[in-house]
Amino acid sequence: MTPAQLKEARYKLDLSTAGLAAALSDPDGDSVAMNPRTIRRWERGDRDISSPAIVAVYYMLRESKEAQPAKV
Repeated sequence: MTPAQLKEARYKLDLSTAGLAAALSDPDGDSVAMNPRTIRRWERGDRDISSPAIVAVYYMLRESKEAQPAKV
């Protein structure tokens, strides 16, 4: 996933950088929450996007498509 693809995915999911950071954070709160600055750094290409984040974003995109009503 490229930085541009991550940004496009975030827009498709209708999430801010803070929203995506929260979605990628540990739901149980056992670890440190992801910082929205990390998302911005990924989108600028300043840092490599982590593999677990890429998988999670693709999963969220798939889930969002399945939740949409079918076009007739």
